[in-house]
Amino acid sequence: MKLNKLILGSAAFVAGSLLAAQSLSLHGYMDYTNFGVGQQIYQETSVSDAWNFSEPAAEYGSFYNGRTELNALASVLNVDFAVGVRMDSALGEWYNLYYDSNMNATLFHQMNVKVKFWNDQLNFYTGRFEEWNAGYILNGYALGGQNIRDLASRSEGQHFTGIEWIPNMSVLNGSLVGLRLIAGVPILAPSDAYDASAANDLSLLYKKVKIMGAYKWLRPNIDFRFGWRPGTYYSGVSGYESTDFTENYFGEGFVQADLPSLVSGFKFNVSYDIRYRYDDAYTDTWTTAHYLGISGTTSVIPGWTVNFENRAYYADDHYIAVNEKLFYDIIGIQLMHNIPGKPYVIGLNLNGMYAQDANGSAFVSERVSSKYFDDLALNSEWMQIDSHTGITSGSPSRYFGVYAYPYFQKNFSNGFFKTGVEFQWTHEAGASEFTGITYRVPFAFCYWF
Repeated sequence: MKLNKLILGSAAFVAGSLLAAQSLSLHGYMDYTNFGVGQQIYQETSVSDAWNFSEPAAEYGSFYNGRTELNALASVLNVDFAVGVRMDSALGEWYNLYYDSNMNATLFHQMNVKVKFWNDQLNFYTGRFEEWNAGYILNGYALGGQNIRDLASRSEGQHFTGIEWIPNMSVLNGSLVGLRLIAGVPILAPSDAYDASAANDLSLLYKKVKIMGAYKWLRPNIDFRFGWRPGTYYSGVSGYESTDFTENYFGEGFVQADLPSLVSGFKFNVSYDIRYRYDDAYTDTWTTAHYLGISGTTSVIPGWTVNFENRAYYADDHYIAVNEKLFYDIIGIQLMHNIPGKPYVIGLNLNGMYAQDANGSAFVSERVSSKYFDDLALNSEWMQIDSHTGITSGSPSRYFGVYAYPYFQKNFSNGFFKTGVEFQWTHEAGASEFTGITYRVPFAFCYWF
């Protein structure tokens, strides 16, 4: 039934677009990943000193159970339409991460409209988006997506209605060329699952405003990015405590700088993010968490590309949990060599992680448990160790992790095949100890069109 609805809806969208659209394009992405063998080995000293071995087994699908994605993009005069679906390897809901207005799982990950005015100097956006920051957040060269909240995504709510200003003018003998600003709010549709009138009430809605900006300083070739949101309400996200989406979890601000010409032969970017909240339940004061990152890339070694990055986090007293503070640092290195004249690549991804908390309660299972800072994980590339139950709280704990992935890749015109061996070592020491080793052999076949 769901697949029939998808087919009928997509057919209606395409048919309508063909009648009026100046341009129509379909884009897709498919990930068919298998793991030929994988195994977990672990030791919990709080239980016994014996090593435990899982049975070696093959797995089908990547950590998110495969992905098949289809996006339809249409333009009519000065209006752009976008609609897209994501499915797992069985063509069902993708990991149950997307929900309709009644909080039922759905295939649709985006459906939005962009209206352009004044030769694209003013843009109006509304609808549902995914992993979308309108290009205002720079990714890291080695570790990818930043731990900075997007304008709209499944992690904090997919709805966004706002205006973007991209001036092409001079003011008071100064040029505004290179400046971009966007601001908007998450206006929710009503449903049976919650009363949207409370979430959309103007006395609350203005507190959910999301502002981002960018400015390209042409002469030194520096690109600045910045953003601020007074509150994060997880509007439209399943699994958080607030059922009416009127509870603010934290405020956030960030600044970034892209520095492609600072050092000859190297490109850098730097990021700083702060999250803050008022802890009226315990300390009756403000508490903060901070992130500082620097990443770069270079090809000074002939035939080799080297990406590198360091990200450091610090959560002050009581930010993530009562009587808890956390320091976390991760280093990422990527080495890639394109074999001359051949569509082959050899490479190595290497990550190292260290964390320390004050009371042993920062991590539960494999991830920071706090709703105020829920995007830090012990494991790299989601290679979890299922038997891990977390360090016993009550004393300071330290966490170590190393992830390595030497690989071979064959490139195609619109995709690649990639294989190698993934290895991860994790050690946690506090009131109890845990050591885990995981390995697996991926066979990744991904392509897009």
